[in-house]
Amino acid sequence: MLNKTIGVIGCGNMGEALVKRIAASVKRGRLIVYDADSTKTSAMRRYKAVIAKDNVTLAKQCDVIILAVKPKDVEGLLGLSFLRYFNYEVRSVEGIIRLQPATA
Repeated sequence: MLNKTIGVIGCGNMGEALVKRIAASVKRGRLIVYDADSTKTSAMRRYKAVIAKDNVTLAKQCDVIILAVKPKDVEGLLGLSFLRYFNYEVRSVEGIIRLQPATA
């Protein structure tokens, strides 16, 4: 069992597949999910996932965050304040998102 809290943002087909697998590897209460579509988020309760009220709340509670969103949605998501909470900034997006510690 993993001893980290895992967050998944995006509960569509890819997100649900990830949540299903992760749920088998973490303790109850250690898997937190969020999706802008509350119907998709609510469906994750079947995997015993905790539902976050928004991305920022999820980010504050998690050790690891998985973005399971379509490429067209990543840019808008990365502008949200949850990245600033961790003091990280996006350095480049070339198919792979690279985050580096923000410089003061």
